[in-house]
Amino acid sequence: MTVPLISVMVPTFNDAERLTYALQSLQSQTFTNYEVLVGDDCSTNNTAAIAEDFCRSDSRFRLFAYPQNVGMTRHWNRLWKEAKGRFLCKLDGDDAYQPEMLERLLNLVEAHKAEIGFCRTIDCDANLLPVSSYYGERAMLRHQIEPLQDAVRNGHDWYRISFDGYQLWHSNAFMISLEKFRKLGGWDQRWGCSADTDFILRILEDGSEVCFSSYPGVLYRRRKGSVFDTFRQKSWHRLESAAVHLLSLQRMWRVKPDVCRSLCSHWRRYWSIWQSEIAAAAKGDREFEGLEAAGVVIEQPPLSIRSRISPASILSQIRSRTGRK
Repeated sequence: MTVPLISVMVPTFNDAERLTYALQSLQSQTFTNYEVLVGDDCSTNNTAAIAEDFCRSDSRFRLFAYPQNVGMTRHWNRLWKEAKGRFLCKLDGDDAYQPEMLERLLNLVEAHKAEIGFCRTIDCDANLLPVSSYYGERAMLRHQIEPLQDAVRNGHDWYRISFDGYQLWHSNAFMISLEKFRKLGGWDQRWGCSADTDFILRILEDGSEVCFSSYPGVLYRRRKGSVFDTFRQKSWHRLESAAVHLLSLQRMWRVKPDVCRSLCSHWRRYWSIWQSEIAAAAKGDREFEGLEAAGVVIEQPPLSIRSRISPASILSQIRSRTGRK
């Protein structure tokens, strides 16, 4: 049997202090048939020089030092097009993989003849010391899925569960066939911090089988000055997240309305968030200049979703009319 090649893209920008550890974590992988595509988004420090050192000593590493900074999502999209492998993964230049990340995910995906798999992520501090499990696991637990056990479900099951947390998996925690990734068209460049949320939702929308590995393959570094931190500080993340979820529900409504009906309360919640953020911007309480999500046109939820009343509220109305407790 031919051992598949895995392409690992490593987008980086001014990560000179952190890139060495990220690349060393790839060299420590138990699975060795991979290529590493380091993409430098026109860093202003010696990030590219560090990557060049790895390329000289390890033929699996290639550096793409771009002369123009284009921002995170556009940078991701130009880098993945250099991939030659059967499967694609991503490791941000300030994070790290655990040693069995590639091997565990590949074995699980191939065992189920699937095209996509995700693994667990450990939230870490700025020094990459573990702090907690990734918050998406809380949604899994609420649906009686044990994060410490492997699981395989169809995309629509995972899709429903994903609305019970913020995002089930971290953007570094995937392995996807390059063919499927091409069909998805890469990341949507309208989004910044929520590009990975949108990417995961689009994967789940088609209902294909998705594997989850209980192996904690990703160490995610939370630090000041990161893209996530910037979006959180500017209150952009709330607007983008609402837009991404609303647009996904609109797409699903056209092909799988039964799935959307089971998520009507979440649809109304995201619509309320979207309206409140746009209203805050109109009053000058929010500044969204330069944020493409602020210019996205989003339809209001269908009437059947807007008017849908929960069983709890119906029971409350009956009790108020009859005087019963």
